[in-house]
Amino acid sequence: MREAQAQAVLLVRAFEEADPQGRVLPAHDRAAATEAARAAGGDDETVLAARAASLLPALEGAVPGLPRLLAATRFLAGLGPVVVGAAFVLGLATNVLGPERHVSVLQKPFLLVFAWNLAVYVAWAAWALAPHRTRAAADATGPAPSGRLAGLALRVYDRAVARFSRGEARRRARDAEVVAAGLARYAAAWRRASAPLLAARARGAFHLASLALALGVVVGMFVRGLAFRYEATWESTFLDASAMRGVLAVVLGPAAAALGRAVPGVAEVAAMEAPASGPAGGWIVLYAVTAALFVVLPRALLAMLEARTASRLAARLPVAVGTAYASRAGGAGVMPGARVEVLPYSHTPSVRALESLQAALHDVFGTKAQVLISTPLSYGAEAATAPDPVGESPACRIVLVSLAQTPETEVHARFVRELLALRRPQDRLVVLADASPYRARVGDPERVDERRRLWTRTVSEAGAPFLAADLDLRDEPGRVERLAAAVRTEPRGG
Repeated sequence: MREAQAQAVLLVRAFEEADPQGRVLPAHDRAAATEAARAAGGDDETVLAARAASLLPALEGAVPGLPRLLAATRFLAGLGPVVVGAAFVLGLATNVLGPERHVSVLQKPFLLVFAWNLAVYVAWAAWALAPHRTRAAADATGPAPSGRLAGLALRVYDRAVARFSRGEARRRARDAEVVAAGLARYAAAWRRASAPLLAARARGAFHLASLALALGVVVGMFVRGLAFRYEATWESTFLDASAMRGVLAVVLGPAAAALGRAVPGVAEVAAMEAPASGPAGGWIVLYAVTAALFVVLPRALLAMLEARTASRLAARLPVAVGTAYASRAGGAGVMPGARVEVLPYSHTPSVRALESLQAALHDVFGTKAQVLISTPLSYGAEAATAPDPVGESPACRIVLVSLAQTPETEVHARFVRELLALRRPQDRLVVLADASPYRARVGDPERVDERRRLWTRTVSEAGAPFLAADLDLRDEPGRVERLAAAVRTEPRGG
């Protein structure tokens, strides 16, 4: 989704999670927005964005100033002209020619600039050519020093959010805790979601700043050259005229070739050895063209590449809000239109476990999913005794077992293989073990984990995805996401 839409979705989600009682964002507003977004249709991203857009005015009415905060937290957006202008003025004010009207034909400031830029190009190439996984891990900062620029932007961002939160806390004492919690959740979520975008913008701003600085230096050289007369000279303890000319040929050779001229010969260089000197105009032109070749053009190309990356990310920013929230907010779920059939096998779950499982399944498959719970099948029952999937819509079968039982290849694995053989191509099959009875009985996390690994191996060998969950817990961390991942996994049997 677009950058502004992603911000709205994460902000609304943050306040919903921080405000379960609906003190700032009333429950009836949330329900109405959910129904309207769902009725409009579209994929989950479209529904979430539409819902957030309809809730944002109510949230802004309850917490004035949020539009300014959202604009302030669009990292480095629109700062290109400011960065270019500031860097150009700084370069213009930098007098690399010096105040003495005698310039060295071997300009040390320019040599340092060229060496620095070459080092950056090498670092950028190494980062760009790195394996995808390695580069993704470092993408939040990118090659230094753009990483430091991103770090500075994050510090400014954190201060802006903290200052806004403190102001709201003073203004709204009754809801200060909710507002502070919502803003903190939004800040953390937006930092994670926008890290690649921030990195691209930081790298682009860094390239633009380097380009503008070099242009400012070059323009400053010519401005001073018009107002004052400079003489070129050189001196060295270790280099004679021939060696100096060789160094200059390496440094200024590309610029000379671009201009269609040759680097001055040994005799001309020798004639300018201190205390002698010669006109500096030709040398200034060579260094200006060298700066264009080694700094301006490469930086312009890199800035355009980063601008394109940033534009693409800003238009299509991936935002992970979680399967549970997406379904509750009107999303279609993992398998839109699917029927969910729970087949307890040699296990009679508790009422609390069934309620917890139903809530998790609605979070995974959407609030309108039809969840059917069959009568428990006895130990050793064959798959043919299980009810057949009804209708033409895809079905997901959840084989519910107990972690307290020891998995048997000839019983549990056989039942799973038979179900896989009978399933239709559009159907899914997941084996879910209720860990609550075993955990309550043994109370040893290591033994529970050992039993879970045994079940995982047995079911995986049968060809189906497996997960264990403590269904007696209402809100077990990660349960919905793990169940959604298992449903997405294509069974190998059948």
